Amino acid sequence: NLGQKLIYSVGTSLMLLWVSKGAFNGKLSSGDLVLANQMLNQLSVPLNFIGTLYKSVTDSFGGLQGLFTLLDTEPLVREKPNATSL
Repeated sequence: NLGQKLIYSVGTSLMLLWVSKGAFNGKLSSGDLVLANQMLNQLSVPLNFIGTLYKSVTDSFGGLQGLFTLLDTEPLVREKPNATSL
């Protein structure tokens, strides 16, 4: 998730620098700066959700693998064949 945040931060910084340069030159307005910022924010929310969902799924599969390993382990203590019920 750190890599995802780093890419988003660098991309946002570069985009805002580019748009602000255009605004200072008079080619773009301050509304274009707000538009670029909001567009990047609206793109980042679904991507962050997908990244979180992916991490949850991979963590769950890791837990399932541990569970199946535990189920395949032979017990150290076994019940006697003629044991009485408690």
